Amino acid sequence: MLAATVGPDDPVVLAGHSMGGMSIMSLAERRPELFARQVVGIALVNTSCGNMAELTLGLPMVVAKAVRPLAPGALRGLGQRAALVERARGLGADLAFVVTRKVAFADRHVSPSVVAFLDDMIRDTPIDVIAEFYPSLMGHDKSGALGVLAKVPALVLVGGRDKLTPAAHGRRIAEALPDAELVEVEDAGHVLPLEYPGVVTGGLRRLLGRVRPEIDDVEERTA
Repeated sequence: MLAATVGPDDPVVLAGHSMGGMSIMSLAERRPELFARQVVGIALVNTSCGNMAELTLGLPMVVAKAVRPLAPGALRGLGQRAALVERARGLGADLAFVVTRKVAFADRHVSPSVVAFLDDMIRDTPIDVIAEFYPSLMGHDKSGALGVLAKVPALVLVGGRDKLTPAAHGRRIAEALPDAELVEVEDAGHVLPLEYPGVVTGGLRRLLGRVRPEIDDVEERTA
C-alpha cells in the first residue's frame, strides 16, 4: 500500500505507536541520511528510546525486580511449546481480555469492543514471535538516534497512566528534540490512538501543518 502511493523520493511523515516509534528510531540509526532529506516529520506515540528493563508494568517494584530475570527464559520455554501455548491462550481468552484492559487502558469504562479489538491483535501474534522479540525489546536503546530525529519537526504523545512506556520516557524524547510538540494526556494509558483518537488526530494535523514548508522544499528539489 505504501509503495503504491509514495515514490522513492517523495517526502514522508512517519508516525509510530509503541514499537512502531522504536522502529522509527532504528531507521534513524541505520539510515540517518533519510531524515530532513526525505523524512520531514515524525510522530512518536506511547514509545521509548531505552531503559525498557526498568519497567514494572504497574507491579510493585520488589515484585517486578524478582520477575524480570525470569521472563526471557520463561518466554523461550513457551516459544518452544508454541502449539500447546496457543491452545491455552484460546482457552484463557476471558482472562486475556481482562489483562489487556488492565494493562493497556487507563479508562475503566472503555468500550469492550475496543478492548476486544486490541486483544485480538495481541492474540494474533504467535507466542514464538513474542519469545524472539522480547530480549530485543528489553535491550532497546536508541538514545543515540535522537540527534538524527532532532533534524525534523516532531510530535510526541504520552499517556500519564501508561504502564508499558511511562510518560517519563516520552518526556525524555521530547526534551532531546528541539522542534518537538509534547502532548501528555494525564488520564490515558498505553493505547492513546484507541483511548483518545481525537487528540492523536489533532496532533497529527498540527504536525502536517508544521512540515508543509519542508514538504514543498523536498518536492522542489526533486522536481
